[in-house]
Amino acid sequence: MKRMLLLVLMLAFASSAMAQATYYFGWEDGTSTVLGMYGPDAVIVTNVTAPDPVYMGSHSLKVVDNLEDGTPQAYLAYVTGLEAGDVVTAGFWRYDTTAGGSPSIRIWGGKTCTYDDINSYCGSAGGNGDYGPGEGWDYTEHTWTCDGSYNGIVIQGRTYSNAGDTTWVDELQVTVPTHEGVLLYFPETDLPVASEDSNFSTIKALY
Repeated sequence: MKRMLLLVLMLAFASSAMAQATYYFGWEDGTSTVLGMYGPDAVIVTNVTAPDPVYMGSHSLKVVDNLEDGTPQAYLAYVTGLEAGDVVTAGFWRYDTTAGGSPSIRIWGGKTCTYDDINSYCGSAGGNGDYGPGEGWDYTEHTWTCDGSYNGIVIQGRTYSNAGDTTWVDELQVTVPTHEGVLLYFPETDLPVASEDSNFSTIKALY
């Protein structure tokens, strides 16, 4: 009986430790753009509506490459408070009509090593390897597993284009661990969307 009780407690703890919640952001407030970018004026970002391409709702994010070379990065979301073994998955819908060429945009991640500081960059976390089919809207996603050497991931839209080239992003979704200390930020507000203050029933409803 004691062994059975111990097993139940261990399984309950494991389930709690692996619990995750998914949150969505679609620029529907009509004003928000990004949390930041790598380099001053690396991209020009605008919250737009039709006749610009929109995947869902009435707004999307227009991303214009503003560098002559390099791969500009727009910060779309930020997850901090991660621990070794934590898994974060993020994805968004992207739009371009240039198959096999620029403009293109990938999902990418940058590591941060100071809690709750989006600018405390400490290395690339990598991202997906495809540029998309270039046939309008397609969904791209990547999953990161924290190895304990960093505590945050900046989720980026990384453009592979020439100056002036334009892509669009919509319906960003981010899945994060729900343990104490995890914070998730979207561009709409300076306050975290998910935090240790989140009510478990709220998290469960969003899962």
